[in-house]
Amino acid sequence: MALETTLREPIHLTDPLEAEAPQPVRGCDMCESRFGQWREASNPRSTAYDPSHATDLAIEIKRHPHEWKKTAR
Repeated sequence: MALETTLREPIHLTDPLEAEAPQPVRGCDMCESRFGQWREASNPRSTAYDPSHATDLAIEIKRHPHEWKKTAR
């Protein structure tokens, strides 16, 4: 079998400047707190503007476990 050196399908990358806002879980103090920090870090007019930190916060919000959310299904 020959070694393939090219991709079969094109790669589609997302624009980090057009990323959707993270969705905090209602009633979760940690998510709501991090969301406020994310808003400040992602606002270019804010003194706390830091796109890298905003990305870290968005990932933290998305990955935050909610045990009660799993049992509510």
